[in-house]
Amino acid sequence: MISERTLIIPSQDKHSEDTAILFRQISTQEDLDKMHTQRYRVYAKYGYLNLDKFDSESDVDIFDQSGSCTYIGAWCGDRLLGSVRAIRSDILPIEKFFEFRKPVSIENYNTNQSMELSRLVIERTDGDKDIPRNIVMLFMTDMLLDLAQEANLQIGYAYLKERLINKMRLLRMPTTTIGEHTCIYPKDGPMSPYFYDHSDDMPIPSFFIIDEIDDYMNNILSNKHMFDIIDEEQKKYRLKNSVYNKFLKTLKVL
Repeated sequence: MISERTLIIPSQDKHSEDTAILFRQISTQEDLDKMHTQRYRVYAKYGYLNLDKFDSESDVDIFDQSGSCTYIGAWCGDRLLGSVRAIRSDILPIEKFFEFRKPVSIENYNTNQSMELSRLVIERTDGDKDIPRNIVMLFMTDMLLDLAQEANLQIGYAYLKERLINKMRLLRMPTTTIGEHTCIYPKDGPMSPYFYDHSDDMPIPSFFIIDEIDDYMNNILSNKHMFDIIDEEQKKYRLKNSVYNKFLKTLKVL
């Protein structure tokens, strides 16, 4: 079972209230529609979509249609801040869109022991300046660990943009890029600009060991310089307005 999380972000303005972010699974049709529309809006903004291939302003692909996805959303009231999906399938997108040889460290793991994270979207608006997007990403990832552990999964895959990989390195996330690879995504496909049109920020197939990510997240969430644990059982946290966190913001880690 995937447990909800709550993160309280302290306001930097003494006249404003703190921000509460609820992380929960997306399952209702209304919430799914919001997510698909947001994904389209954000990806279109960054020039990642071949717009002629879309009949509506909604990003729905064959993996969404297959029923093989689990979705996590970050909510501020009724507003969806962002989402990520985990895919469990006989053939994962990374295997469909890239040619590569599995690294030796994971070559003995089968697809049925794996999941793939994709469609990570966190939408920025003018009113979100106090919300650390990297922390939102970490909390959504932590929720998917519930899914991985329940299904006894060992490996996570993703194809990540270079800028996101750099963010993860700043965060010291234990993620490994796959060296030699060839992108075989159709050049006339609906997301072909994402794969081919941004030479300074190309997607790179990557993987992570579930247990290593779990240890990493436990260390992050138990860091007393970063978080107060309001309710451990209900998984409710408060981001500290500490010198430590302010320093991390200066370094653009948060």
